[in-house]
Amino acid sequence: MNGNTEYCPNCGRQLEYFQPTPICKVMPKTCVCYYEQKEKELATGTIRAREHMRKLSGLPIGYIEKTFDNFEPRNNDEAICKRLSTEFANKDYSNTGLWFVMAGTVGTGKTHISAAIINRMIDNCAIDENIARQFVPLGGFGNITPPCKYIRCTDLIAGVKERMDNHTAADFETICKNTAVLILDDFGITRTTVWNQDLFYRILDHRYINEKPTVISTNLSVEELKSAFGERTYDRIKDMCKLPMIITGESCRGKEKS
Repeated sequence: MNGNTEYCPNCGRQLEYFQPTPICKVMPKTCVCYYEQKEKELATGTIRAREHMRKLSGLPIGYIEKTFDNFEPRNNDEAICKRLSTEFANKDYSNTGLWFVMAGTVGTGKTHISAAIINRMIDNCAIDENIARQFVPLGGFGNITPPCKYIRCTDLIAGVKERMDNHTAADFETICKNTAVLILDDFGITRTTVWNQDLFYRILDHRYINEKPTVISTNLSVEELKSAFGERTYDRIKDMCKLPMIITGESCRGKEKS
């Protein structure tokens, strides 16, 4: 070492020195700011990876801010539903076969909770460091799969029909069958047809047989579900629904949002 003090050109800290072996020359250590920058990049990449997972999950942009933290129950039913759905979202849900069904009138928070489940699952999902680093550059891309998929029943039906002409309808249906956790929102608001009944039965029956966790929100009562989707689909839901939740209360739509 020549006795001169050296400083990091990036942060201005005085550099420390080390000598790898007695025959090597003394060298300045890598400044701590280098490692700090790498940690910041990794944190940025992790955030962007989660943002990409939310896009792949099908969660609408307007639902990204819907979380358990900003869902304020207005009655006991909603409080219980929040607690049960939080427990569901925090579980190691792989191979549990757990189904969670929320039934209630319009505007009782079912969609908010459905979105909150997805947001929590994605936040809980471990992001591999190598994947995170691929997302560090703005517009970066990595091979990543979300732990869940959100889809409204009307969009599911439309998506399958739109893909019939190019023969990819089966692929779209297969995604819904095989995704780790499926969130079906607004189950039952579509017009009941034999085609619709068969589509939902194929998806739910596959998930039933393979014990894949599923979340269903619906405005229909138990009897209306049976009438709209048939005995077979109703039996699948009833058999696998270990967390049924009936939400009562007035609609919060059109009122001041919390």
